[in-house]
Amino acid sequence: MALKLNRIFVLSFSLLTLSVLSGCTGPTHLTLSPEVKRKIESVDAYVFLQQEHLYAKIKESNISMATGGGLIPALIDAGVNSYKTNKAENNMAPVRDVLSGFDLASCFKEELISELAHVKWLDIKKIEIAFGFPERKLRGMLENEPEKAVLVLDIDCFFSSEFASVNVNSKSYIMEKPANGNVTFRNFLYKGKTDCMECLSTYCPTPAAAVEKWVVDNGTPLKTAIRKVANEVASRLATELNS
Repeated sequence: MALKLNRIFVLSFSLLTLSVLSGCTGPTHLTLSPEVKRKIESVDAYVFLQQEHLYAKIKESNISMATGGGLIPALIDAGVNSYKTNKAENNMAPVRDVLSGFDLASCFKEELISELAHVKWLDIKKIEIAFGFPERKLRGMLENEPEKAVLVLDIDCFFSSEFASVNVNSKSYIMEKPANGNVTFRNFLYKGKTDCMECLSTYCPTPAAAVEKWVVDNGTPLKTAIRKVANEVASRLATELNS
């Protein structure tokens, strides 16, 4: 019997809320005006995955913050977080087995190629995959880039702390490339943010029990969930760019 997945999708538009959550001082969402669309002739797209593989995000201990700091609470936090990390790594072992040969980056790239093909006004010359954080890597990558605008996606794909859902936090930008090639995260023509998840439809009392549900049938439920969240990110981006 096929395992049902429950989908939860959040597309964030609230500028005030997003600014608080992200710690930003400026607007987190910028739409493209018709004038800006006409200005953009073509772009190169760069997809940055924060991790090369799906990983488990732990809920970090905050005893130090709750007690006002100090060495002992900090040591307790470190010990608790270390224990949680080791536990999560143990639970990830069956996941790594079934995802052997499954290319997470290519999954996102394929969905983007498919969905962005519907954005007729935008000529995408290429889509490249990179790992890490774009703020640190993008400038060096674009020194010899011929295009005057760049589409960047910053994607974090992970299990929830209880392994009950596959989550994606995605930020997208279109930026102008100045004549001097000095790309910064300031020349925004477009900014967007999409969070989505695919959840197990049945309650699992432990993370290990949840992992068992994800990896049945050689990981078919897990691979399906990853493809769905990748498609959600790509399709919502295409919808926004077409709006």
